[in-house]
Amino acid sequence: MPMDQRTIERLKQAGQRWQSRSNERSLTAKALVAAGPSAADTGDRVRANALRIEALAGRALLATVEAVIGEDQTSDFAPTPAAHLAAGAVARIVTRPSDDIEMTGFGTGFVIAPGVLVTNNHVLPDFDAAQRAAAHFGYARTDRGIARGKVVNFSSLPSMFVTSEELDFTILGLEIDPGVGFHPLLGSIGKILKGHPISIIQHPGGGHRRYAVEDNQLVDVLPDYLHYVTDTEYGSSGSPAFNDRWEVVALHHSRVPRMVGDTIMAKGNVPWNPATMTEVDVDWVANEGVRVSKIVERIKLARGHDPRTAALLDQILATSDIDAKETHSRNASATTPAPQNVLGAMMTTTITIHGPTTIYTGAMAQPTAPVGTVVQVAPDAPAGTNLDAFEGVSIDPNYDAREGYAEDFLGAGFEVQLPALSNDLQAQVAPLKNGDAAGILKYHHFSIVMHATRKLALFTAVNIDGKTSKRIERSGDKWFFDPRMDRGFQIGEDLYRANPLDRGHLVRRLDPAWGRLKVAKFANDDTFHFTNCSPQHANLNQKIWVDLENYLLDNADDDNVRLTVFTGPVFVDSDPEYRAVKLPRRFWKVAVMKAQDGNLLAAGFVQSQTKMIRGLREADFLNQEMRTDQFKISQIEELTGLTFNIPPGADPLNGEADLPMIESVAARGRPLSDLEAIKLRP
Repeated sequence: MPMDQRTIERLKQAGQRWQSRSNERSLTAKALVAAGPSAADTGDRVRANALRIEALAGRALLATVEAVIGEDQTSDFAPTPAAHLAAGAVARIVTRPSDDIEMTGFGTGFVIAPGVLVTNNHVLPDFDAAQRAAAHFGYARTDRGIARGKVVNFSSLPSMFVTSEELDFTILGLEIDPGVGFHPLLGSIGKILKGHPISIIQHPGGGHRRYAVEDNQLVDVLPDYLHYVTDTEYGSSGSPAFNDRWEVVALHHSRVPRMVGDTIMAKGNVPWNPATMTEVDVDWVANEGVRVSKIVERIKLARGHDPRTAALLDQILATSDIDAKETHSRNASATTPAPQNVLGAMMTTTITIHGPTTIYTGAMAQPTAPVGTVVQVAPDAPAGTNLDAFEGVSIDPNYDAREGYAEDFLGAGFEVQLPALSNDLQAQVAPLKNGDAAGILKYHHFSIVMHATRKLALFTAVNIDGKTSKRIERSGDKWFFDPRMDRGFQIGEDLYRANPLDRGHLVRRLDPAWGRLKVAKFANDDTFHFTNCSPQHANLNQKIWVDLENYLLDNADDDNVRLTVFTGPVFVDSDPEYRAVKLPRRFWKVAVMKAQDGNLLAAGFVQSQTKMIRGLREADFLNQEMRTDQFKISQIEELTGLTFNIPPGADPLNGEADLPMIESVAARGRPLSDLEAIKLRP
């Protein structure tokens, strides 16, 4: 995605701060090697840290997180129960959902007092932006898919909004306390020393929760910022950065690019060009977070300027100066009773304090009753089998051994054939090099038929086994041409360079990853063939679309827990052309399973990215609108020219009136603002 000028300027400032501290980091590195963190940091910070450790002697501590040497790795699953508990108060920031527009994640935030959340100013810069957003808690991967979590809107009272552009933080009230506990902003220093591990819980790209706990280290302490080498991704802004006791030490706000003078550098030691390159091309060297102690100082300063702001800020300050012994008598996610009788009615006004710190004040409701003492949450499912030996995408060289999609996968009497093609589509099938005009490309657990002119899949067909699925870690995407088909029928990397288009999986990466570990890994990697790739907006597959299969598996026959899914683009002559490729504006999906009542169940869906790809300009990508609608399967057949050979009675919408499917603002099916809106029974 192209960066706006404000983002570029923030990156330059972070890069310049990093560049100016090269001598200090060099001395720190030598001191760490010679004598460890106590020799690398300042005397007052070392003494403060020692006093904290002494105060904690003999007390039960949160499980610490061990740093692991190696490349990346963010993980979907909590490394310890303590990490899982700490994650409960972390939310992704999303566009406020409505009946017409799905939630779109674009940042991270976390609860810092009962009913109060913090994120970055550049995530939510003003009160109006907050009114168009919400906090989504518990959006995380489990062993059964993505948990749907809980969405909480931000308060409609201007008094519940405080922001600072200079320190890049925004504090907001929530309409209700989500009951997930909170992470106090502790104002004392010495919570972490140079060389200590620093971990982040984040929602990269506005997607599901990720843990960055490996190969992590605090490398420098600046007056207002911390620099660390923990892994983060785009969209992680507003994440909490923790020490090894899961105390928040910084508000993550930016990655740090390598700079030469005033120039941001790209990989390959060339200047980064924002007009032709994306954030993926930047040579990132570190990450930067705003020090919690500095945020607390700014809050205290703001509180002293106007008593009308004290009510909101007192909620935060009541937890910021807790003595170390009291702090660790509860875990970092435990709730603390809110100060009583501090939230009174106030006159609505807006004031600016200390440079760019803006505080909105106004009528404020009475506080809700405090929530418990400790939030008890079951730990995440274990990470599963270690796949270190299978890192990276590697293609099984034996293409003849691939059996492809199985029509009898759902069991005897429930055979589901590949879709039949209309005469017009049959003439557009891309043949194989061996002369096979049927054009069926068989992979591990799925099959694909390609469109010769559009050079994209006419359809994909995958078998999903929920009982034997394997969680294969994603490690460095690499895409491959299928050698069984002429490259003239496949779209490669040229389409995706220097633009916001994503190489979108049609068959989801983990869908065919089941069975024996080796086969599951090969099936996972088979999805990285360009034949399975379609140009999509980067956020398209992070919403309801990506969760459909998991949701349907929850409704499948308990004995089978199996699902057959067909997916493909909608091809229309009027699709916009870009780099000699027509970009699909919509995608369809038909899912078939044996239901819990023993009958065949099928459901059809259409997703639109029309407004998201219009013009391929950043403004279009920021003004996102996507829709997912449930339609009758018979209508999807008319739309695509495919016939799915599914009994009409298996479709819960069968017998209902057709809904408009034209590609326009007026097109309305059965809108899915959340998964619960899916109709699975007549």
